[in-house]
Amino acid sequence: MLNMAQKGKAAKRREEKKQNRQMYWILGIMASVIVLLILISWMADRNTKFTYQGLTFTKERYGDIPVFHYYYNFEYLGQKYKYNLYLREDPRKNSVPVSGEIGYDRNLINFISVNATGLDKCNDSSMAIYSLDKFLLDNQFQIKSATPDYREINRTKVPFASCDSIPPEGQVIVIQEGNETKIEKINDKCYVISSANCEILKAVEKFEVQSVLDAKERA
Repeated sequence: MLNMAQKGKAAKRREEKKQNRQMYWILGIMASVIVLLILISWMADRNTKFTYQGLTFTKERYGDIPVFHYYYNFEYLGQKYKYNLYLREDPRKNSVPVSGEIGYDRNLINFISVNATGLDKCNDSSMAIYSLDKFLLDNQFQIKSATPDYREINRTKVPFASCDSIPPEGQVIVIQEGNETKIEKINDKCYVISSANCEILKAVEKFEVQSVLDAKERA
């Protein structure tokens, strides 16, 4: 009887060890799956997020269009705002040169002075100008359309504004065709965005990103 009891206990212990091994095996598999999921999530996050000069962008899709998204919060006149910046160009690859710091005065009107000569042939012209208008408006700056070409005043019915003729109540951003795509600060109240080879959207997006970077630097 004692021998049978001992055999029963030994069999029970073997069964318990077997069950423990199975449990450890199951737990090991579960832990491996969790680690794998974390790793996949981390890799996916690395592939969709990047930092450009301190700004964290996320690669997203707007329908079928890939975009680069950055957002920030700000306060103006006691109101809190969130601004979403969407770019078509990867800011890391946008090499448009910028000379001078970009800044705005909320007490002034930003005259967006567009010289349509040459730019009217570019598919992205309307998109680029709309993008700059929206960028300024959404950041609670005042804007007004203008032209730097006297010949366009009667046809377009918009005021004249250039770096040589700045309205007293504003500052001027001239957008024009040029031999080189670049951004120049002419003086404290005037900037020129020049576009060669219809790179107007690329130039405007660089202007917007540099505006944010310079504002953060001042802050």
